Amino acid sequence: MATLLLHANGTYRAHWADRLGFCKGAGAPLAFRCIKSNGGPIPMTLVGVTRIYPILYRERLSSGDSIVRSERMEMKIRRLYNQRRSLVIDGAVSEFQWSTKDFHLSNDSDSEEGAKISKLLEMSAEPEVLMAEMSPEQLNSFAAYRSKLELTRQSDMGKSIEKALQDAGLTEREVTAFMRARVVGLKRKTYHGKCSHEEGFITIWNILYNIENGKSSSSKYVKWMKNE
Repeated sequence: MATLLLHANGTYRAHWADRLGFCKGAGAPLAFRCIKSNGGPIPMTLVGVTRIYPILYRERLSSGDSIVRSERMEMKIRRLYNQRRSLVIDGAVSEFQWSTKDFHLSNDSDSEEGAKISKLLEMSAEPEVLMAEMSPEQLNSFAAYRSKLELTRQSDMGKSIEKALQDAGLTEREVTAFMRARVVGLKRKTYHGKCSHEEGFITIWNILYNIENGKSSSSKYVKWMKNE
C-alpha cells in the first residue's frame, strides 16, 4: 500500500492549477520564523551565523546511554582507550603464538602432500638442499600449503584478538562529533514585511566527516532549535 507523508516545514502553497509530480528543484527558502520544531526536514532557509561553539563528541555506550565530552576530554579518553587496546592485542597475539607453535592444517587431500613436505623440511638439517632436489609439483604443493597455513593462522589470530577485546570491554567506540552554532534568520532584499530577527541554534552532526570529505552538511545532519 502506497502512502504519502507530508511535513509542515517542507510544504508550500501552490497555485490550484499547478502540475502535480516530482519537483525538480527546491522551493523558496523557508523563513526562519516559520520553522516548526516538529515540522520535519527543512529543505532550505536563510540564516546568518552569529556564534560558533567548540566541537563536542557524543559517545553511545553499550547500555544505550550516551555521554557528551569536550574535544580535550575526548582526546584523553581516546588515548587511554588506544593504550588499553594495544596492551590487550599484544597479549592476545603472544598467547596465540605460544599456543600454536605446532600449528598445522587438517590433513585434507589438497594439503596432505604439502604438510608432509613441510614436516620433512622442519626435520632436515639442510632444508635448502632438500628443496633444490624437489620437483616443480612438490614445490607448488609446499607453497600452496604454506599460503593456506598462513591465511588460516591470520584468521584464527584475528578471531582471538576480537574475542580478547570483547572480553575486556574494548570493542569499537561509537563516537559522533557535532558542533552547535547560534544563528539569526535572514530575509530576502525583496521582503517588505515586518522585520523581526528570529534567533535559534543549529546542531551539525558528523561535522568531522563533512570537513574531511569537503562536503556541506545536508539536512539529515542538521538539527534546529529555535528560541521561543
